Amino acid sequence: GETIWSHQLAESAPVKQRAEELNHMMTDETIDAVIPPFGGERAIDLLPELTPATYQTKWLLGYSDISTLLLSLTLQTGIATAHGPNFVELRSEEWDETTSAWRRVLATPTGGTVTQWASDRYQSEWTDEERPAGS
Repeated sequence: GETIWSHQLAESAPVKQRAEELNHMMTDETIDAVIPPFGGERAIDLLPELTPATYQTKWLLGYSDISTLLLSLTLQTGIATAHGPNFVELRSEEWDETTSAWRRVLATPTGGTVTQWASDRYQSEWTDEERPAGS
């Protein structure tokens, strides 16, 4: 969208402008998937301004506060959404297997199935007093 790199008090643009961008992307037949650049701290503010009944079936991919949009869209429309990397995480020259799984998931045809598995890189517990080496 046009507001991706703008910034106004923790928002890229006013709510109505951000909602108009997403509504446009979700109704534009030339766009196959929407992958927000960041987690979207204020994504919940968009919900009253969205028009999901007009949306084309396409992927919406993201995580963090984008999850608010994912859940809402799926519940209101039945359109599948995907919890995965935001666009800025895709800037690396190389992706690990978990990060690159979004391509396989989004390529799954309607009615197809996706098999998921746990990442081999995970943190099994959190101890505030201990920090991983290099942090």
